[in-house]
Amino acid sequence: MTLDSKPASIPLTDFLKTENRFRIIERKDPERFAALAADAQAEQYRRRAVYEKLAELHMPTDQAAAAAE
Repeated sequence: MTLDSKPASIPLTDFLKTENRFRIIERKDPERFAALAADAQAEQYRRRAVYEKLAELHMPTDQAAAAAE
């Protein structure tokens, strides 16, 4: 597996605030918006970490396994 994208360059919350649909939610219920944005940010970091670990794995190919036998 190869990651072909860079990690996010700005926090997710900053991005959400550029989108009108999320700004409306922030204005309507700021506490809930903050909680949901924090959860989404944590999930983004966790998911990126999982993908980076998967990219580090090197699985032997059938050809390499046959050569080892």
